[in-house]
Amino acid sequence: MKRKVVAEQGPDAWPTKPVRSIEGEREDEETAVHDAQEEEIVIEEAIDTYKEYYQKEAKPKVLLACTSRPHSRTITFLKELKRVIPNSYVKWKANAKIKQLGIAAHLRGFTDIIVINEDNKKPNSLLLTHLPEGPTAYFRLSGVKVCKELRKDPNDIMKMRYQFRSEEKVGLRELGPRFTLKLMWLQEGVMEGDYEWVYKPREQETSRTRFVL
Repeated sequence: MKRKVVAEQGPDAWPTKPVRSIEGEREDEETAVHDAQEEEIVIEEAIDTYKEYYQKEAKPKVLLACTSRPHSRTITFLKELKRVIPNSYVKWKANAKIKQLGIAAHLRGFTDIIVINEDNKKPNSLLLTHLPEGPTAYFRLSGVKVCKELRKDPNDIMKMRYQFRSEEKVGLRELGPRFTLKLMWLQEGVMEGDYEWVYKPREQETSRTRFVL
């Protein structure tokens, strides 16, 4: 019956059951934005640090760096990040402190720095700082899978990114790398200044269906 209906009327003719997921059962959070045109949101966007980038008035230039003596897995991950982040450059073995690295990078025209740290020969955290005055965000990095592990050709990033399932349905194709970021803290300046937000698991993870930020 289903095959007949789909063949005659198309794949959308047969109703499907909604897929249950944590995202679909998300609880409403008091800081969530439901209307981007709210007066408070419009004002915040007008003075946002990244406003000129969102409006394409400025072109980002990103420095990708890692700790000294990176493992081959971290090196591969950085190379793949370079492929997917436009106008980015890699600096190996960044021994300087983030503050010093930020000053040197800013003098060379960089707008942002991404530093990958590792533990047990695996990437485990990502630090993102905007130059020259911040803010700085520190993320826990997990579930890292590079293109080889996903059986993807990294050169496809430069080519077609769509997957044609049929003449009517088109979806995005995953190319990698794949990873999960969890924000741990957000600081006003470049590794200095007040913390705007800090992850507090006992206060913020009271429910699996409540999403923070």
